[in-house]
Amino acid sequence: MRFETTLDPSGLPNSIRQMVGIAGWQSWKRRVESLRAVSGKNPAWDRYLIDRHGLEMAFGEIHHYLQTRGRYLWPPRTAEQYRFYSFASVAARVHHRLSERARRRFTGAMRNALKKEFGLAPLAFEMKIVTHLINRGFDVDFHDLESGGGFDFLASRQDTQVEVECKHISADIGRQIHRRKLHDLGGTVYPEIARAIDQGCGGRFLQVTLPGRLTSDKEQQSALSQRIASVLSGGAKDVNDEVCRISAQTFDL
Repeated sequence: MRFETTLDPSGLPNSIRQMVGIAGWQSWKRRVESLRAVSGKNPAWDRYLIDRHGLEMAFGEIHHYLQTRGRYLWPPRTAEQYRFYSFASVAARVHHRLSERARRRFTGAMRNALKKEFGLAPLAFEMKIVTHLINRGFDVDFHDLESGGGFDFLASRQDTQVEVECKHISADIGRQIHRRKLHDLGGTVYPEIARAIDQGCGGRFLQVTLPGRLTSDKEQQSALSQRIASVLSGGAKDVNDEVCRISAQTFDL
């Protein structure tokens, strides 16, 4: 498989319609709405959502612009919007050239990405590698989608064949404090921090140390929030128990 990889603004409306049609509008709609709902409840999420789900957020922005202005946003205003346009353009071209069996697998992969925590980033990474290979003169066979298993792509150029396996890993691997769980905790603690700021008691630095992993368990988050609130309100100077250890310092703003 080879195709033109240049991003043509005039072809974007058709590419986006095709790409959205792969997974279906409802899958995209539910994804964007769920991400926006999280962002609205927890301001600590915004940076994380851009880093981890920038493509989905960019789609929401572009679709909103289309609804309000009657045309697609061009030129893109953010790096994430440009990445989305690039992804949509390549995904539509790839899907069009796959066999019927491979198209069904590609559709399943995109729908799964729009449901799961990892999002579209791994799939977008694969499309980026495909573009990279084609731009360097390779023909790309989607081995995994067409045949199943083994490796992702077979890249061929003249007498050279390369088996390509894409791996997109999380920056949280090996860490006991995962970013998503930390930002989730931030939403729980945020009201207590806001109250402390409203009290205007100067600056405070809290160092919170956990005995083990930070989990998504709401009981753990609630216990941590209660102890942090106690220190912020002056009810306790330090904390050292089975939940966490907190040391606090004050400073002038």
